[in-house]
Amino acid sequence: MSLEKKVILASLVLALLGRGGVHAQSPAGPPGDAGGAMVPDAAGGGAPPVLGSFHGPAGLSPWLIGPDRPDCCGPLSDRNPMRTELYLRSGVAIPTGNGPLGDSLDVGWAIQGGGRELFFNHAGDAAWTVDLGLTNIHNVADDAPATVTLMNIPTFDPTTQTTTVVPSVQATVRSLNRTYVNLGGGREWYLLGGAAGTRDTPNPTSWRIGIDGGGRWGTAKVDFFEIKHRTDTIAAVYVAGHTDLDIPCGCCIFQVGFRGEFDYTWSDILQVQNKSDVLTTNLMINLGVRY
Repeated sequence: MSLEKKVILASLVLALLGRGGVHAQSPAGPPGDAGGAMVPDAAGGGAPPVLGSFHGPAGLSPWLIGPDRPDCCGPLSDRNPMRTELYLRSGVAIPTGNGPLGDSLDVGWAIQGGGRELFFNHAGDAAWTVDLGLTNIHNVADDAPATVTLMNIPTFDPTTQTTTVVPSVQATVRSLNRTYVNLGGGREWYLLGGAAGTRDTPNPTSWRIGIDGGGRWGTAKVDFFEIKHRTDTIAAVYVAGHTDLDIPCGCCIFQVGFRGEFDYTWSDILQVQNKSDVLTTNLMINLGVRY
């Protein structure tokens, strides 16, 4: 017998002899089966008995999903939360004479819209506020509007379809429109209790007062009887006071109240030779919602 045949025969014999010593792994149990649990024999002696298999509930491990209580770490802070208010205000705008523009205007209309953030104290009876909004004020001329001299005014001639610069023009004010972006801050006080909807407020109150102030930036347009309108970039400062009633309703708290506001606007819309600053007192109804 050749050497090659001897090697092949020896390999087959070894494979048959080793077949009896190799055992296949038993089939895996159902999900969650940890196998037979072994406990020591209380009576002593002999092999410990094998108890039945334990099947745990299906689901993710507590190591992954964390403790059962969602507030296990407690509140993030012992302070009252920040609240947001949206508001709409509207009322009369009363201009005060401080030059030919202010002297020419009659009582007009003001409208505001925006939002406020309220940062309450621990007791919930006072809050610092930050206010961001838009304001539009429109006034028409009174019965005796001022006539001012404007220099180097472009004038369009519809006959020749050309534009020429007129060195000097007499113009009478017809109306003034102002649109601002407002940014301000203030302080709120809730009388006879704390604000409804805040933490640690056992006696909610429905009445508050507040003050605020800030700056404004925007554009103005003045219309004349004789010539085309003029526009300008304007800036203003304002101070205000208000009082409101809180009306809880579900998850929101509505407000209705009154606001008095005084602002001073700087402008060169009538050119530097004519004073164009305007002082205005705005008396408005306030409607809002806090959540």
